[in-house]
Amino acid sequence: MYPIKNIGQRAEIIFPEACSSEAQSPYQQGKYLVEKIDLICSKSLKGQTIEVTNLSVLTDALVTITDRNNDVFEGLMNLQEPKLLVPIKQQSLPSSYLNLGIDHLISGPDHILFILGLMFLVSGILNMIKTITAFTVAHSITLGLSVLDLISLPRATVEAVIAL
Repeated sequence: MYPIKNIGQRAEIIFPEACSSEAQSPYQQGKYLVEKIDLICSKSLKGQTIEVTNLSVLTDALVTITDRNNDVFEGLMNLQEPKLLVPIKQQSLPSSYLNLGIDHLISGPDHILFILGLMFLVSGILNMIKTITAFTVAHSITLGLSVLDLISLPRATVEAVIAL
C-alpha cells in the first residue's frame, strides 16, 4: 500500500528467488494504492529479504505478509530502507508498531526538539510522561483519521503548526 499522489513509476517488488508471484489487480483505497500479491514459495519467507524499487522520496510502502499458518508480519519500506527482512520469529504487532514509533521519533530532529522543548515547559517527570503520552495519543488519532481519509490537511500547514 502506498500513496497514489506520489507514484511516478509503479513500485516494483523483488521477492526471493524461491518464490513465484501472481499479482491481483491493484485497487484504490482512499488516497492509497493497494496491491495484493499471492506468493508461492518453495521455502519459507522467514529469514528472507523483500525489496521494493521505484519509490519516491515521500512514499512509504506498507507490507503485510500472511503465511499459511496465518502468522502476520507487517513492515514499512521506503527510499532509505528499500529492503525488508521477514523475521524468523513472529513479532507481536504492538511491539513492531512500538519499534516503528521509536524509529519515527528518533529519525526526525523536529521530534527531538519537541521533546527538549517540553522539558523546559513541563515540570516533573510524571507531568512530562503525561504530556508526551497525551501528545502521542492525539497524534495517533489524527494520523489514523488521515490514513482513513476522514480528514485531509495540507502538509505544510500541519508542519508549521507542529513547529509552533
